[in-house]
Amino acid sequence: MEQAVKIRRATVRDANLLAALAAATNYETYFETDEPEDLAKYIVENFNPAATKVELEDADSTIFLAEVNGKAVGFAKLRENQPADCVKDENVIELHRIYVLEKMTRHGIGVILMRQCLDEAKSKGFNALWLGVFDLNERSHSIL
Repeated sequence: MEQAVKIRRATVRDANLLAALAAATNYETYFETDEPEDLAKYIVENFNPAATKVELEDADSTIFLAEVNGKAVGFAKLRENQPADCVKDENVIELHRIYVLEKMTRHGIGVILMRQCLDEAKSKGFNALWLGVFDLNERSHSIL
């Protein structure tokens, strides 16, 4: 059964939902490579509702939620004005995060989120999109 994926821009009203989704996907991604206490501390500090609300209110951030049957299954975050030394072009936007629940991988949701991010970057007039990848995130290497 094929499921329709809906992409929408996250709002401050999504802070709790996004915090829970970010915590779950981050844990799924790194639980085998990070020390449990370090990972838990990182998740609690960075993906709590208050911190997520701050990200959602940041004018330089755009966050998209991917939903299937009304349930959030992934998200992507674009971040402006965060240049990297390794990126030569000055008119770039960063794909800061892109995560999909492990149960929903292999359904094309990451590709749909990526297309949305590329369309957004283009509509804002950016020349390129860059992605920094944590070297221990094995799944992220498959998109490079």
